[in-house]
Amino acid sequence: MVELHGGSVRATSEGPGQGATFTVSLPLPAVRPERGKATSPQGSNQPGEMTAGTRPDSFSDLAGVQIVVVDDEPDGRVVIKRILEDCGAVVRMAGAANEAMELIAEKAPHILISDI
Repeated sequence: MVELHGGSVRATSEGPGQGATFTVSLPLPAVRPERGKATSPQGSNQPGEMTAGTRPDSFSDLAGVQIVVVDDEPDGRVVIKRILEDCGAVVRMAGAANEAMELIAEKAPHILISDI
């Protein structure tokens, strides 16, 4: 799926019992600031700079898409939620599988995003 979007996936590990790191890279489309919004003290953007409230024209419109994000890393959950909500999705978050199961039982999402 990642490769179909022009990206790549890489996995590295120090060896058995040392855990693993998975890196997913996706190309970022050119970003234009929203009209009338200054994004720096000087009021100009650097090429490729992405700021709050700015989204690339090529981002998908996820309006109304219900998503549950499961990640035990709070910062990871917040980042993913912000990106998805900027695209219009309705995001609910869980820090563990049991929390996610409760959210899913309340209302089944269209999409589930989970770390391993």
